[in-house]
Amino acid sequence: SGLYYIDPDGLAGASPPFQVQCEMSIDGGGWTQLTSTYIASATFQATTPRQYLYAYGGKAFRSPTSSLVWSYSYSQDLLGTWFYSGANPMVLSNSFTCIGSSEHGLYGIGCSGGSGGNWKVLMWSYSGLTLNPTTASGPVCDDSPNLWNGCQAPTFYERGVA
Repeated sequence: SGLYYIDPDGLAGASPPFQVQCEMSIDGGGWTQLTSTYIASATFQATTPRQYLYAYGGKAFRSPTSSLVWSYSYSQDLLGTWFYSGANPMVLSNSFTCIGSSEHGLYGIGCSGGSGGNWKVLMWSYSGLTLNPTTASGPVCDDSPNLWNGCQAPTFYERGVA
């Protein structure tokens, strides 16, 4: 884990390489921290399969594979099989499936398993319609079994899926 240079549009592209924070130990590594610079550079890859990781205090949620691109400003739901870990070393092996969605509106990328008593991983979208602050933020709230004890603000990452 640490700082790495990436060049999403390639050497021939108009944008120069820039530094990103990467997480290389959770679930096989290869996670790039979401920042406004990285998100802006990734929008041209809108059909590239990707996964999202929400990590906080030695715990993490990994999303299903999706072609959704992170957005601060509107709701997107990632339904499918999610993975959770609270172990050290962190191996995302406890799975749960979101088969429906009951939460929309102000939430950003996330999922909902339905009404009370079911799994929910709900990420609030950033309240403004701009790519600030420089890192993606907004609490993840989870319902039963309340793994993070309410709303917490994890670090958000994504990685491409081959």
